[in-house]
Amino acid sequence: PESVLTSTELAAITTPVLLILGSGDPYLSVEQAQPSIERIPGARLCEMPGGHAPWLSGAEQVAGLIATHAQFAAGLVS
Repeated sequence: PESVLTSTELAAITTPVLLILGSGDPYLSVEQAQPSIERIPGARLCEMPGGHAPWLSGAEQVAGLIATHAQFAAGLVS
């Protein structure tokens, strides 16, 4: 419980957020994460095949997502 943010804390996040979740994550499913993600203004979700750490099996794809997100956060792309 101490690592779970409240609705108020999630709504107060102003930094652009990209969440990359594995579709088969045994600890936190996309469905379980969705309500929290929806509370973060402008948060974006990318669901990838894989488990808890999709960046291990899809490193190149994740790197591309992060690079695009960094450009978006810097206002270089929309």
